[in-house]
Amino acid sequence: MLVDELSGSHLDYWVAQVEQRNTDIAMQGSAQRVPRFSMDPALAQPIIERERIVVGMIHDAELGVQAVACVGSITPGGVRSEDGRYWLGDSELQAAMRCYVGINYGAIVV
Repeated sequence: MLVDELSGSHLDYWVAQVEQRNTDIAMQGSAQRVPRFSMDPALAQPIIERERIVVGMIHDAELGVQAVACVGSITPGGVRSEDGRYWLGDSELQAAMRCYVGINYGAIVV
């Protein structure tokens, strides 16, 4: 699935996968509730800060108002990516968590 299309529990699942990989925590096949990273700023903010993800808003005639996230910096014109990759979302948290999954797994997750 394209990271650009992940939302809700699917996006949260992939964020949790990255977090587990980064901390070597294994779920060991047990059914656990996946934290709602894409909806809860308290869960997302530490990731955003640690990974240096910046988020801005764009107003596009075709896409409408979208949040855009990348690893980079905030500039007077918006956000600037260090590696040329940008991730869009309907909300700032969705864009930031798509960015997090994307920088760890690439544009497609399986």
